[in-house]
Amino acid sequence: AVIKRTAVRRLQVVNPAITKVKDQFFLYFKSRFQQGTGYGLAIADQLEGPYKMEERPLTADGIFIEDATVFSWNNQVHLLTTDNKGHVTGIRGGGVLWVSDDGKHFDPKNVRVGYERITAYMPNYDATRIKRIYGGDPKLERPKVLLLKGQPAYLYGPSGWAVHGGERTACYVLRIKLPPGQTHPSSNQPNAHEAAKAHSIVTSVH
Repeated sequence: AVIKRTAVRRLQVVNPAITKVKDQFFLYFKSRFQQGTGYGLAIADQLEGPYKMEERPLTADGIFIEDATVFSWNNQVHLLTTDNKGHVTGIRGGGVLWVSDDGKHFDPKNVRVGYERITAYMPNYDATRIKRIYGGDPKLERPKVLLLKGQPAYLYGPSGWAVHGGERTACYVLRIKLPPGQTHPSSNQPNAHEAAKAHSIVTSVH
């Protein structure tokens, strides 16, 4: 098997995201643990595997996150997930940016808003033009981050809401612009409560 089973019971492995941390490959995935749904981690020495699951989930009980994307930046591992119910940031349908020094430990008290709902980036938002294909919120799903010259530059995310109208789902491209002098996305956000009050790292939609 590509992923070796461990003693901890898991019912599924979905929404995978992979990155290289030092000389190993880290595979993050959504799963159903004994404590409930959360994110897990499997590690391998080779890209092809086999991957061995870590015994404990990365995320806390009672929160609903998914669709993680992962990237390394400033010698740290960054995990960007959806915040479906707003349990982490206070923004239902927003995104959570988790930061770790080793890729194995993500402190839920030290996160910030990765992105807000689509309407937050549209100054000329017109509710009469909306075409809702599916979903109860104008949110992004399955976010992906593009780094240019080693810096997060653009965020890509599909949505079940076509805010410009039309009969199909849409994919949005958002520009990431860090505040002047800030090289770490969570350096000024010590906890989720304060993060929910702050602007996300995404500044505009294209």
